[in-house]
Amino acid sequence: MPYIPFRFVHACNLCLDRQLADTGPLPEQTHTTVQDATFTAFERVVALCLDRRADFLLLGGNSFVQHECSVRAQSALVDGLHQLAAAGVRTFVVPGELDPLPAWRNLSGLPDEVTLLSHSEEPVAVLQDGRVAASIRVMGPEHQS
Repeated sequence: MPYIPFRFVHACNLCLDRQLADTGPLPEQTHTTVQDATFTAFERVVALCLDRRADFLLLGGNSFVQHECSVRAQSALVDGLHQLAAAGVRTFVVPGELDPLPAWRNLSGLPDEVTLLSHSEEPVAVLQDGRVAASIRVMGPEHQS
């Protein structure tokens, strides 16, 4: 079988719109930067995928916190994933403890190019020019409830 090169970006624990912890006292002029830090990090992940022409983004658990998921976090996540989809970059999501599979399924407006992965499913093929370049399967602790 011939070798098919591919590029992907892996990001996890984004916790969009969650306050940073253990920062200590911060100067007034840094408050906005700190408040937007998780959004800036996700924007950089999206930009990296686009700049490096990644074949896919693998989002490992805790992209958002289910019980704290603000409209701003949902909007940023869905918008970023649409940017990737428009550029032909697929996204594979492994739900985590803070963003379980049902929380992802409840997000509205996810592009078709987003694949939610589950422990119970068979491996998912990553195609490149109609050929299988890789397969992805969830293994490890289950956070699917």
